[in-house]
Amino acid sequence: MRGVLARRQALLARIVARARTEFAGYLRFSADELAPGAGVILELLLAALSDGRCPTSAELADYRAYGRGRAEMGIPLDEVLGVWRMSSREILDELATVARTEGVPDALLLTLTNELLDTFDVAIRAYTGGHQEVELARAGREHQQRADFVRALLLGTVEHTEIADEATLFGLDPRVEHVAFRSRTSSVVHEPWLARATLVASIEGDIAGAVRMKPAEIEGLTVGLGDSVPLEQLPESFRQATRALETAVAFGLTGVHDLDGLGLLPAVVAEPDLGDRLVRRYLEPLGTGSSAAMLRETLERHLETGQRVEQTANAMFVHQNTVRYRLGRFIELTDIDPRDPYRAFELWWALQRFKSRGT
Repeated sequence: MRGVLARRQALLARIVARARTEFAGYLRFSADELAPGAGVILELLLAALSDGRCPTSAELADYRAYGRGRAEMGIPLDEVLGVWRMSSREILDELATVARTEGVPDALLLTLTNELLDTFDVAIRAYTGGHQEVELARAGREHQQRADFVRALLLGTVEHTEIADEATLFGLDPRVEHVAFRSRTSSVVHEPWLARATLVASIEGDIAGAVRMKPAEIEGLTVGLGDSVPLEQLPESFRQATRALETAVAFGLTGVHDLDGLGLLPAVVAEPDLGDRLVRRYLEPLGTGSSAAMLRETLERHLETGQRVEQTANAMFVHQNTVRYRLGRFIELTDIDPRDPYRAFELWWALQRFKSRGT
C-alpha cells in the first residue's frame, strides 16, 4: 500500500485526464476544477484500504458531499458512475502493479482487491444518494417554477412580452395554440390525463393547465375546456374552461365539456337568482314528494320531445292519456300553458335550475 500512496498524485492526474477526455460532462471543466473533489475521494479510498476497514460515518458524509458537488456542477449521474468505474479500474491496476513490484503474495493481493471493491460499493451508494438529493431538489424547484408559470399564464398575471421567453425556457413552442382545461377529480384518476397535458398546475384545488389539442372523452373525469388560442390569450380560454367545469359539476355531468356543447346550461348556472324566481313560479306550485317529481320528469321529457305527447309517452313507458293528464295537472296548478313558446322556455330554465340545485 505504501507504493500506491507514494504514486497517488500521478494516479489522480491520470484519472482526471481520462475523465476530461472520455466523458462529455467533464470536458467543460479544467483539471484544476476537478482534481480537488477527485483527490478527496481517492484519499478516502486509500485510507480505508490502508487501515483495512470500512468507511466511517464521516467518510460516508464526504462521499455524499462529493455526489452533491458533482450534481451541482451539472454532471449527470450516469457520467459520474462512468468515471467511477474508470477510476476503480485505474486504482486496481495501480494496486496490481505495485503488488508485483513489491512482491506482494497473490493471496494478500486478492484480499486487498476484495476490500477495495467492497469500499467502492459502499462509496457508490453514498455519493449516488448525494447526487440524487440535488437532482430531486432541482426537479422540485423546476416543477414549482413551471407550475408558477402555468398559473400566471392561465390567470393573466404574466406580461405578454415575457410569455415567449418563459415558454421557451420550459421547452414550449410559443407559436403553438393551446386549449385551457380545468378538472375536478382525484389525483389517481388524473394520472393518464395529466400525461397528455403540456402545462399543468393546481388552482384552488382543481387541476388546471393547457393542452395542444382538445381531448376525446375521458372516463371518470369532469373536465371543462376553453377555446384553442395563442398562449397570450389563455386567460380567456381558462375563463371559459372554468365556466364549463362549474356548469358540468352543477348538473352532475362527467366527461369533457366546452361551452358550445353545454348550450344554455352555463347561463342557468350564472343566473341563480333568475332561476330561483322561475322555480318558484313554475315548480313550487307542484308541491313536493313523488307526485311532484313525476310531474317534473313528464314536463322535461315533453320539452325534450318537442312537446309531442306520443313521443313523451313512449319515452316514459306510459299511456298517452297519462301524459295528457299530467300536463293538464301542471296547467291547473300553475295557470301556465307550456305550449306557449315563451312559457316553455321559462319552464325549461326552471327545470334546469332545479336540477342544478340538487333539490
